[in-house]
Amino acid sequence: MNPSKLNTLLILLLSTQVFAQEQDNPFDVFMDELTPSYDIKVESFEYDKENEVNGRRGSFSFTNFNVVNSSISTQLNNENGVYDADIYMINRRIGFINDNFKFAYKLRDTDFEFIDSIKYGNLLSTHFVMNRDEIFMNSEAIEFREPRTYIKALNYELNCGRHPDYQLNDGQGLISGCMNY
Repeated sequence: MNPSKLNTLLILLLSTQVFAQEQDNPFDVFMDELTPSYDIKVESFEYDKENEVNGRRGSFSFTNFNVVNSSISTQLNNENGVYDADIYMINRRIGFINDNFKFAYKLRDTDFEFIDSIKYGNLLSTHFVMNRDEIFMNSEAIEFREPRTYIKALNYELNCGRHPDYQLNDGQGLISGCMNY
């Protein structure tokens, strides 16, 4: 065999092998997309406990719901309203129900106690972003009431950096980024 043809064949075989080795993990392509983050655009959110232990608590309407964390990745586009739903709390589960679907999630005891303590919540035209770089919230109207806290604001905007010691997208990350940075 001609040495130049052999070199060409060898290069092709080696480059194919290298390409195949690079593609062994099909999820590598998605790693940037799977960085923990929240990006949620809410049209309206209404929550009212009304002293009920179990039952309907409110409604939720959104255009985009993108949540990525260590256990779930959800990316929903809801411009046509198909995912708009009523909110229910039943047997320590939070549920979202409409004519097209039913979704329920069992809450940890501490999460249930916090959500169950909320008396009233309302959001109107709200965009919330929380990722490794920023914490951002812009809302036409926000109202929130629980036993120790009452917040009501119109045309509200929150824009925070991240505290280098608290990078998780949780309550401590939110407080550390916005109050201590």
